[in-house]
Amino acid sequence: MSLWGDGSRRGGERNPFPVIPVETLSPYGDPPRTVLTPACETVRDHAEKFLRSMSADGRAFPGAGNVLALCGENGSGKTHLAKLLCHGLLADGGSPVHLVHVDGMGNSFLDVYRRLVERVDPIALSDCAQGFYAGVVADSLAGSPAAEDVVAGLRQGRLSPQGVVLRHGLVRVGLLEELRRRLTAVTGNPAFGAALALYMRPEFKRLVLDWVNGAPPGAALAERGVTHALDTEAAAVDALRAVTTVLAARDRPVALLIDEFDGLLTGPPEAVPIKAQALGRLMEVYISTGSLLVLIGRPAAFRLLPAQVAERMGSVIRPTPFTARNAAAYLKLAMGGPGPFTDAGVGHLVERTGGNPRWFIRLCHQAYERAAKHDEPVTPSMVQDLIGTDTPPSNAHHYDRRLEGAAGPDFLGDLRRHQSLISVLGAQVAELAARVERLEGGARDAPGAARGPGAARRDTGGR
Repeated sequence: MSLWGDGSRRGGERNPFPVIPVETLSPYGDPPRTVLTPACETVRDHAEKFLRSMSADGRAFPGAGNVLALCGENGSGKTHLAKLLCHGLLADGGSPVHLVHVDGMGNSFLDVYRRLVERVDPIALSDCAQGFYAGVVADSLAGSPAAEDVVAGLRQGRLSPQGVVLRHGLVRVGLLEELRRRLTAVTGNPAFGAALALYMRPEFKRLVLDWVNGAPPGAALAERGVTHALDTEAAAVDALRAVTTVLAARDRPVALLIDEFDGLLTGPPEAVPIKAQALGRLMEVYISTGSLLVLIGRPAAFRLLPAQVAERMGSVIRPTPFTARNAAAYLKLAMGGPGPFTDAGVGHLVERTGGNPRWFIRLCHQAYERAAKHDEPVTPSMVQDLIGTDTPPSNAHHYDRRLEGAAGPDFLGDLRRHQSLISVLGAQVAELAARVERLEGGARDAPGAARGPGAARRDTGGR
C-alpha cells in the first residue's frame, strides 16, 4: 500500500522541500506562500496600520512614521516576515510607498544610500523639487487678487512654476535662492538644498543627477555650494535623511528594509558607538517624516545598539517557532497533504528543531528523500537517525550564544569576513579540482598515454 495515498507528491517526483531553505529579501513578484503564525499576523497588521496612517491623497503625516525590528536567530523566518511586510505595503498591486530593500552583507550607509537612489525614480525626486518650487512661486504671488487662480493652480500642481515665472516676469534668481533656503531648512542639508534648487535650471540637471548618484560635484556645482561628493559614511547618512524627507514631504513616504543591519555597525570598537548614533539619527527622520524603517537581524546585532537608540524602535517582532499544527499546514502547502510524514514524526521534527523553520524544512527534505527511496514512513526513529548526522538547532544556538560573549563588539564583522573568506576559498578549491580533472582527462586521451585496463575496455567497446 502506498504511503502517498492522500494524493500528495510521490517518490520519484521532485522533492518538494529545498535542500537549503534560504529566502532572499526581494519583495517583487508573487507573495510568499506562508503558514500564518502569530508573527506573520503581527507583520500584516503593521503594514495595514502604516497604510492607514497616510492621508487620503497618499501623503505621509509628519510624526506618524515607525521603526520596526525583525529580530531572530538564523533560520527563524525573519526574511519571510520581511517579504510579507513588503507585500502588505504594496496594496492591491499599487505603490503607495517608495519601497526599498537592502539585502544582507551591505557593510555601510553608503551601500544603503546607493540602493535607495537606485530604486527611486529620478522623476519622483524632480517632481518633489518642482513641488517645492511651485510653493515658493505661489507664496511670492499670494495676496494679489489678480493672481488668485494662478496661486491655486500652482498649489494644486496644475501650473508649472517655470511657466508662471516666465509669463509674469518674476525674478528667477531671487525665487531660486528662496527655494534653496527652504529646501535646506526642510532637509537640514545645505548641499542637498543647493543641488535640488539648481535642478530647476536645465543646464544643471545632469550635473545634479550625477552628484546625487555619487559623482564628484565638479566646478560648476562647487561654486554654488555643492562642494563634496557623497562618498563618506557621514555624507551618506545626511543624504539618506535628505532624500527621505523630500520624498515624504512632496510625494510618498519611504519604506526602507535593511537585512542583516549589523553590517552598518562593523568596524573598530571605537567606531561602533558613532555608527550606532548615526543609525539613531536615521531612525528619527523616518519617524518624523511619516516613513517606515525596518531593521532585520539577530538578537546579538540589536544588543549592539545603545539604549537611547534602541528605544526609538516602535516594535520588536520575533518570528514564531513552528508548532505541530503550523508544521502540518506547511506540509500541506508543500505537498498537498502529509505524504509519508506520520503525526508522531512531524511532532518529533518540531521538537528536535525547536520549531526553527529552516532546520525543520531542511530535515523534511532529507526525510522525504529517504521515505521515497525506501517507501517507509517518516517516524520519530527516522527523524532521530537523520539528526544523528546533523547539528541540532539547540547546539547551533548555544554556539551563537558563546560567540555573542566573545571579546570586542566587532565579532559580527569578524565572523562576516571569515564567512566571506571561506566562501572564496571554497570556490577556488572547486575551480582547482575541475582544472585537475580536465588535465587528467587530457592526459588519458593523449596519444601514447599510459592506460589502465578500464581505459582499454572503453576503447574496444568493452570487449
